[in-house]
Amino acid sequence: MMIQVTNLQKAFGSNQVLRDISFEVARGDVIAILGASGSGKSTLLRSLIHLEAVDGGSITIEGQDLVRDGIYAGREQIRRLTAKMGMVFQAYNLFPNMTVKKNLILPFTLTGRGSHAKAQDRCLELLGKVGLMDKLNDFPSSLSGGQQQRVAIARALMLNPDIMLFDEPTSALDPQITGEVLSTMKDLASDHMTMLVVTHELGFARNVANKVIFMHQGVIEEAGTAEAVFTRPQSPVTKAFLRL
Repeated sequence: MMIQVTNLQKAFGSNQVLRDISFEVARGDVIAILGASGSGKSTLLRSLIHLEAVDGGSITIEGQDLVRDGIYAGREQIRRLTAKMGMVFQAYNLFPNMTVKKNLILPFTLTGRGSHAKAQDRCLELLGKVGLMDKLNDFPSSLSGGQQQRVAIARALMLNPDIMLFDEPTSALDPQITGEVLSTMKDLASDHMTMLVVTHELGFARNVANKVIFMHQGVIEEAGTAEAVFTRPQSPVTKAFLRL
């Protein structure tokens, strides 16, 4: 199992954001996490990669504990486990003063993953994968939002993660360029990349994800295969969200 989450709890002050969250992620799963704003989706994703510290529960990554019953592993284990994941955010978070090439190569060299030549080879491979080889020496400001997000995806892939996390990667994009980012994500799914995607793109969730988690007020209201959740939802809240 790639990820196991058990009884996860998280509060910001008196606001309980995650309540007893439990689920599993198998290798090759593409899991769409749906729900209204404020339902806890992004907090859940950020907790998996330790951008948020949880208050209770357990997260196991590829059989090793990130946190067990609210107690975190040591710093080195946390670093090692979170390095197995790449994350793409709503904001592109590219360095504006660096070219596309340098944006991709920087995390590779900072983590000591290999030589500069190896970093360049990986950079070219991934830019080809996301269809941006011709933007190698461009700066982010000259790119469209969709192109910047595809660069962000390529950068997250530079370290060859086992798991990719996407936090509403298209919500800041104009509708006409959302498709190019979703197409890149579909290609990753076709390559059997394990992915968790917080999204409002119901078409992507229905047609690309094999599993869906629907969150409501900090709990998993419903979970199952994409086909089951979209065609036979059990919860009235899920039905209302999907307008069924």
